[in-house]
Order: sequence, then C-alpha cells, then structure tokens
Amino acid sequence: MTIDWSKAPEGATHWDKGLEGAVAGWMRLDEGQWYWWPVDGAQCERKWFACLTPKQPKSDKYIARPSGWNGEGLPPVGTEVEVHRGKCVWIEKDEWQIGKTAKVMSSFENSLELGMAAIQFESGHCECILAECLRPIRTAEQIEADQKKQEVKELMIILGSVESAAYKDIAIAIQQANFRKQVSQ
Repeated sequence: MTIDWSKAPEGATHWDKGLEGAVAGWMRLDEGQWYWWPVDGAQCERKWFACLTPKQPKSDKYIARPSGWNGEGLPPVGTEVEVHRGKCVWIEKDEWQIGKTAKVMSSFENSLELGMAAIQFESGHCECILAECLRPIRTAEQIEADQKKQEVKELMIILGSVESAAYKDIAIAIQQANFRKQVSQ
C-alpha cells in the first residue's frame, strides 16, 4: 500500500489503516493526544477530531509519516525531488531533465527489482525513471559546495593531475583564494 502524503491534512503524523471495520483516516499526535481526520467516504466533517481514548497505536494499524527522504531507496509519493546525472546513463534527448525538480507520483520496484519512480515536472510532463537518478532537493549551501568541488576538479585537470594529493591541495588553495584567469576580449 502506497500512502500519498501530499493529500494529508496539515499536521498529520500518521495514517490509520482502519483495521477491524474502522474507517481509515489521517492521525495527528500532539502533546500525547491523538486526533483523527476522516478521509473521503466517511460521513462526517473534514476536521481534526480528538480521540476519546488516547492509546498507543498498534504497530500494524498506524503508519508513521516518513521523516523525509535521504536519497536512499524509493522516494515517498508526494516528495519533491531533483533529477541528477548520478551513475545513470542518459540519452541525449532526455538530458534536459537533469537538474530539474519534479514531484513523485508513484514509486515501485519493477520486475527486475529496480527502484523506479513516476515523476511529474512543473510543466505537467511525466516520466518513469530509475529512483537512483533522483535525489532530495539540494539546499543553496549544498549547491555551492558542489560547485566548489567541480571547480577544484577542473583546476586539477588544468594543473595536469587528477589524482595527486599535492595538486589537489594547490587546486583547493587556488579555488579558496577565488583566483580566476580573466579572458581577454
């Protein structure tokens, strides 16, 4: 069962599968008190209702909201992700996707047991892609760190070595000094 957390109401911490004839719904744990939000089909108002008997959920009945996807395994439905080159082989017509963000609409293992995700870009375009070609959206700090690493790699190539530790130290020093050769026009 895949839970679409993008449909969860504000503050939902769990999904109640609704076992034993009970109606399924979203759950929220707030300072030891459980609250329930009914899903479509329940004959009541869509709002948080306090549970009369605050009890610990049965482990097989309530499913906790994922704490966030770290890039390992399958991304949860509703997660915003970034498409990246990674170790994936890209054909030229699909390279436009690299660096773009998308929303995960479904994730699953195919018959070859490869992690897959159906994603939708902001434009509405959809693709089915290997999960390993996706990563969590990077922060500005992560993007800056990646750019610095790339600059160091480029400097090491210019210096004539991509493996020497001494050359790497020199490349890092040049990069940190923010030295750039100006191209004359």
